Amino acid sequence: MRRNGWHHDLAKPGLLAAFVLVPSLGIVQKYFRTRGAVLYAAAGFLAILVAHRRSTTLCGLLKALDRKWTWLLVTTLLASLILAFAVLYPMSNSAGPSWLSAAGIAGGGSDRDEALNLGVTELLHGRYPYYMRTQLGNPVSQMPGSLLVAVPFVLLGNAAWQNLFWCAAYFVVARSVLGDTRWALALALPLLAACPIILQDIVTGGDLLANSVVVLFAILLLLEVAQSSARPRDLWLASALVGLSLSSRVTFVLLVPLLNQELIRRIGLRRAAACLVVAGCVFVAITLPFYLYDPTGFAPMAVQNKFAQFGDYAPARVVLLPTLCVACSVLVTAWPGSRDSAAWLVRAALILLIPAVLLVALVSIRGEGILFRYCAYALPAALFGALGVMAESVRCASLISPAPITSVPRRGGPSPGSR
Repeated sequence: MRRNGWHHDLAKPGLLAAFVLVPSLGIVQKYFRTRGAVLYAAAGFLAILVAHRRSTTLCGLLKALDRKWTWLLVTTLLASLILAFAVLYPMSNSAGPSWLSAAGIAGGGSDRDEALNLGVTELLHGRYPYYMRTQLGNPVSQMPGSLLVAVPFVLLGNAAWQNLFWCAAYFVVARSVLGDTRWALALALPLLAACPIILQDIVTGGDLLANSVVVLFAILLLLEVAQSSARPRDLWLASALVGLSLSSRVTFVLLVPLLNQELIRRIGLRRAAACLVVAGCVFVAITLPFYLYDPTGFAPMAVQNKFAQFGDYAPARVVLLPTLCVACSVLVTAWPGSRDSAAWLVRAALILLIPAVLLVALVSIRGEGILFRYCAYALPAALFGALGVMAESVRCASLISPAPITSVPRRGGPSPGSR
């Protein structure tokens, strides 16, 4: 029997703990102070470690779950999310006092949903969206791509509804990547339970979860098309969708080196470069006109650059830290190791985790104490990383045959081995 060292035994649960627990440290600290955040991290890591050690038993239970019970649990989970949104979203926006917080159940709620509604409404009326202000006095901070993605939901009544749709989309993506509905369920349940920032983003009408799933879907669709289709038109359309999705948050541009490497491996340097050129042109075509119309009024430039707020404290770091994020992205991309689907997702999650870690480090140094509030910006890392670690677990458990990095259901029915 092969024995691994302790570092091999801790690598997978350690990565999963970092991806799932770090994004919620800020919200836990907000309500339960630093000691509560430390206890949350310790208890979460211990639970993940125990689950990893009992993985054989858990896999057996998962295999014994039949189709009827699987879909019953999936339906119950989705219904619970809808109910939680229906009850908690109005409460979070009313900012009424509760046992959890005297300032409101979610700390007074969020105005990201209002910003999206205002920005999209102005856009649909042919007006510049970034002159609007929310009731809290904040500007519309979403990038143009995020506004465009939210258009259908604003037309239906409220941009906040997009979170429910993209939660369901993430489950579909996970089912396709993992090849089995049971594994997707095994991913979704602990992810929601151990990462409360996801539920907080849903019930306050945030857009970080929606943006993350859109980027995940678009990139994996491009990689699927590159793997299976020889038609250039399909590649260009998928590349255009990637360009649109990257125009939702600047942070996602850090994934371009990793995406480029995978495209080169699949379709060669020449076609990979063409795909990135198409994506880049779409990104520029969507984003640049809004910036050129009024560079000083283009709020996302200032609001989404979280490092800019430290200009009075460390002016050089305003440029140095984004550059460091890019350098780390290139380093993670070039790091030797496995290049399968699970490893790709894990690498992507590490890249998305870096900016949040740097922000927490800088704000903690300036504040002379550990402040986790910027950990929330690591939420995309949770969605990418948890899926990657679960994909590796599926491969190791041999419940299904290993699959390429496809993560969007193909036409003609479910993937082989799905339930």
